[in-house]
Amino acid sequence: MMVFFEKSVCFGGCRPDQLPFPIQVDNSGYVTLQAEMTLAIIKAIQDGYSNFFCGMPPGFDLICTGILLEIKDIEPKFANARLTAVLSNAERDLSELW
Repeated sequence: MMVFFEKSVCFGGCRPDQLPFPIQVDNSGYVTLQAEMTLAIIKAIQDGYSNFFCGMPPGFDLICTGILLEIKDIEPKFANARLTAVLSNAERDLSELW
């Protein structure tokens, strides 16, 4: 698999306890973040970005990852967007993070 990094996006941001609002579907801050990131991810794909990387910690990273996966499922023309999990330490048990 050839990855062109100049057309890549990396999701990285706050953990749940660092966000200024709880991650709850009825929270207006969370709803706004999801809406804005949905538009940003769609625009990135339309602009030719096809490789998306996520370090997989809970919080902003997984919110964006979930949005990307939903977009890929809903809109066939975005199906070519590729998501790669980037794990910094494969030997560490990451289950406590999720």
